[in-house]
Amino acid sequence: MTGFTRAVGKVFNKKNKKTCSMYVYVKRFDSTYKVHVHKRVKIHFHDPEDRCNKGDIVSIVHSGRKISSMKTFQLDRIIEKNPVIQGMREENVDAEWATQNLNRMESSMLNDQSLVQFKKIPIAMLELKLAKKRTQLMRELRTEKRQREKTQEKRVKERLKMSTKNANETRFTDLVHKHKQASEQF
Repeated sequence: MTGFTRAVGKVFNKKNKKTCSMYVYVKRFDSTYKVHVHKRVKIHFHDPEDRCNKGDIVSIVHSGRKISSMKTFQLDRIIEKNPVIQGMREENVDAEWATQNLNRMESSMLNDQSLVQFKKIPIAMLELKLAKKRTQLMRELRTEKRQREKTQEKRVKERLKMSTKNANETRFTDLVHKHKQASEQF
């Protein structure tokens, strides 16, 4: 038993169904040496709905009984989802486009004879260049996504302005019409 009933941490392992692993950092005082000891405890916990992914920040609760041979904790709630995995799920089209471009760049760099000629640049350097290109492409994707979101927000705001403007104009014309009718009755 680890000595606590609740814990918050980051999921680092999600290989099995309905089972996740996380580290909890514990600080205790060693009375013989009069020193505070920092310890990392690996905890397996039960995720009944299989909602957690690697990198999520979660809160777990002691279940009061053993769920399996290694699990006594279960998922309480997911505090924050992993933004990388969630972004990739939301932007499948962008991810596919990025992988196609990365594959095309890799093939063009490997086919580029000026780089590989006479083994001037070792393979590790090529891999490093590919990694830099990948990060650069991912940055460009993020900026394109932000620009799309900004333009979409502007369009929504303009639509709201137009709808409120039209609504105000119709209210004004209705008031004028009612006022004319009221004045005609007298």
